[in-house]
Order: sequence, then C-alpha cells, then structure tokens
Amino acid sequence: MDEHKLKALIASEIQTSMGYLGGELTEQRTKSLEYYFGEPFGNEQDGRSQVISTDVADTIESILPTIMRTFTASPKAVQCVGNKPGDEAAAKQATDYLNHVFYKDNPGFTLMYTFFKDALLQKNGIMKIFWDDSLDVERSTYKD
Repeated sequence: MDEHKLKALIASEIQTSMGYLGGELTEQRTKSLEYYFGEPFGNEQDGRSQVISTDVADTIESILPTIMRTFTASPKAVQCVGNKPGDEAAAKQATDYLNHVFYKDNPGFTLMYTFFKDALLQKNGIMKIFWDDSLDVERSTYKD
C-alpha cells in the first residue's frame, strides 16, 4: 500500500469513528435527537393528524431510573477488596475515601446520569476520569 492510499484509509477511518459531519453515525444521532424531542418528520399533510409520538423519549426516561438505581442506589458506588488476608481495613478505608470523592467531592450521581443518558440517546457515553493533584496557589502582595 502506498502512502497516498494509507492516508486516504486513515482519513476515512477517522471520519467514520468520530461521526464526522455527514457520516452515518451523525445521521443516526441526528435522527435519534429528532425522535427524542418529538420533532415533525416533514411529511405531514394538511387536514391530517399532526400528532407526533414521543416513544423514544418515554423509553429513555423510563429506563434511566432503573439503570441509575443499579449503579448508585448503594452509598458505595465503588468498593475495594483486599488482595491478601489483613488488607480488609485498608480496603474499607479506600472504599470510604473513593465513595467520598465520587459523591461529595464530585457530582457523581449527575455524572452517571449524564453518561447513561448520552449512551442511550447518542449511542455512546463518555466520561473523562482523572486525578488532579495540582495545587491551587494564590499569591498576594500587600504594602503599607
């Protein structure tokens, strides 16, 4: 395969994977949003019923509570288990700390809700998780 064909193949794969404008994934996502919001199809006829079903929105909104209950009903969204005998106390402490970070330091429930709703509506849910240990330092200078 020569360099030109390789570049074309890579560009095609990038467009397909990201749902690039005009791609099949973008069309599917647009259609999903139209169904979710109950927008008209554009083929309505005067004098005929203009009722639009909101089955997609109803289904997503009815499934979300069950999914959320599955993952966040317990006060322990995260649970650590010791690797060897004697690690139980450290595992319990790690579990308590991680759940504090998830529910108190971050809006864990809201993040999970948004993640699952995106997954149901847009065919993927993405959540970026990272640890930020940078220090916020403010300097002030005072005179007199």
